[in-house]
Amino acid sequence: VAEWNPNLTDAARLREALFGGDRSANAVLVDPLTELQQGMCFYCGTPSAETYEVDHFLPWSVTHNDNVENLVVACRSCNSKKSDSLANINHLAKWRARLMPASAVREELALLADKFSRAYDPESSLGQARSLYFYAADGQQTWSTGDKFVPLDKTAASDVFAA
Repeated sequence: VAEWNPNLTDAARLREALFGGDRSANAVLVDPLTELQQGMCFYCGTPSAETYEVDHFLPWSVTHNDNVENLVVACRSCNSKKSDSLANINHLAKWRARLMPASAVREELALLADKFSRAYDPESSLGQARSLYFYAADGQQTWSTGDKFVPLDKTAASDVFAA
């Protein structure tokens, strides 16, 4: 397995890739990510009196991507409604903008990764996102808000990554 996955050479990362990681370890990032997002839910944009939850933008159940750049904070409602779905194009565009090379948020995410000894590889995460969105089934439903799902617009997804 290690030979087929040279980017997973250390034992801890290989174990995580094969058997999953400890998602509860992301709780330490709630406050710094909330600050980075200016106290707002990544998806609905509203401030919340409750504690935010860390959400894997690219679903954990699909990617097992625990990199800092794949983590956002969301209110409990958005996190539970999105669950393991792909987010719609509007959310994808917002997430993609965070990872642009000149983005201040990208720089802050790199600092958080360093401070908390977390993986950070925006190009890998973007590659995973491209694969998930480009190879999704035609008409796959993507989560928008609340209980609303919309079909994936692959042309719009392509435009997001071309930017």
